[in-house]
Amino acid sequence: MKLSFYGTRGSTPTPGPATIKYGGNTACTMISQGDEFVILDSGTGIRVLGDELLNDKRPVNILLTHHHWDHIQGFPFFAPIYQLNREINIYVPKTEPRDDNAILAQMDKSYFPVNYRQLPSKITLKSIQKTCFDVAGFSIKCLPINHPNEGLAFVVSRDQKHIAYVTDNELFPELHQTTDYELWLAVLENIDVLIHDGQYFDFELHKKRDWGHSSVEQVLVLAEQCKAKKTFIYSHAPERTDDDLDEYFQRLIKIMPSINFDFAKEGLQFDLSDLKEF
Repeated sequence: MKLSFYGTRGSTPTPGPATIKYGGNTACTMISQGDEFVILDSGTGIRVLGDELLNDKRPVNILLTHHHWDHIQGFPFFAPIYQLNREINIYVPKTEPRDDNAILAQMDKSYFPVNYRQLPSKITLKSIQKTCFDVAGFSIKCLPINHPNEGLAFVVSRDQKHIAYVTDNELFPELHQTTDYELWLAVLENIDVLIHDGQYFDFELHKKRDWGHSSVEQVLVLAEQCKAKKTFIYSHAPERTDDDLDEYFQRLIKIMPSINFDFAKEGLQFDLSDLKEF
């Protein structure tokens, strides 16, 4: 399997000279193998991915973790939705309140100049009802995230390789816990690749309780305890610059040298066949 990051930023896009290295687009990641692929989230990063898929006739399958803007706001600019009869399947998680149509509703009323009812593609919303299901040759396992309005994390598996996509998840919440830490450890045990929300650092957490995000340090402890082979810190805070992330990376590898981790970068591709023991 191959992992490709198209958007790694949390909350809001952050274009500009200070975010070139790690990227300013919001959440969008693709997992592929051979001719098959799945897309995780539809933040602004999906626009570039859409341009790459224009000459591709394969069905598009998008797994949404939840409906907050930074995870759906790229969809109106996703070029395949403007292709005649292009098959677009969107797997929609249960949220609170329930709003399966949220990704399309942003193209309604006065919100966007093209109404979703005018789109020539064949868009199907598929409500996620099971904890395990198959999409395009991949096995998908779901787990509820600890985040306001709820949502899902996904473990994507194929050929005995496993990638966990756990964005917008607070590992130790006070108000909205749906999955406790012990269950995260059990589900993620020996995971090949862990992609996990690390929007904050420990020193910021006291101001961010129950906002639905974890600290980088918490994620690295999780990675160590679940024996993840490779970890990518995801959902970088809007105010976080390239220099900030570079500085903290150098600090953290000195503190936790046994953990194989990186800050996720827009444009980065990672092939699991190259995965070695750290």
